[in-house]
Amino acid sequence: MHPFTRLTLLPLLCLSMQAGAADFTDMAEVVSVTPLKEFVNEPRRECWTETVTEYRETTRYQSNDRYSGAGAVIGGITGGVLGHGIGSGHGRGAATAAGAVIGAIIGDRIDNREYYSEPEVRREPVTRSVERCKSHDRYRAVVRRYHVVYRYNGREGEVYLPYDPGSHVRVGVQAIDGAETVEPRER
Repeated sequence: MHPFTRLTLLPLLCLSMQAGAADFTDMAEVVSVTPLKEFVNEPRRECWTETVTEYRETTRYQSNDRYSGAGAVIGGITGGVLGHGIGSGHGRGAATAAGAVIGAIIGDRIDNREYYSEPEVRREPVTRSVERCKSHDRYRAVVRRYHVVYRYNGREGEVYLPYDPGSHVRVGVQAIDGAETVEPRER
């Protein structure tokens, strides 16, 4: 084929393909628009400050640095004498020893009463501020899209759009070999 013939046929072929298909936009009449709502939760946090009183226990021991061994010595001697007087025979030595030990313990406790006393426990109130928070659900209706029914050349169609198109919606029209295809287009 001659190169000139190829160059001439190519534009003619393109023109013949476009003659069968035409693309354009037009306006279609809107029949109805229905807003579609979604419920969205926007929780709200509420905080406040409370004054709280708690009790703290403190233990206080008697401050007696004086410890005396005199009570134990006197109690041991007294207990030993009493034990020796109670015991008889071979058990006299054991009774004397037991009396001396028991007497020493009792004498020590009597002489150093404050040293062995129970600690003093106090409950003191402590007040502090505490932040408390609570979340409340808050739902509201939000329109996210619109269901649009439109009419173009006697035929009805429908589309979902993110906006309300008003009384007319732009549609794309494609005519292929006499048949017409209509699709909504963005503004």
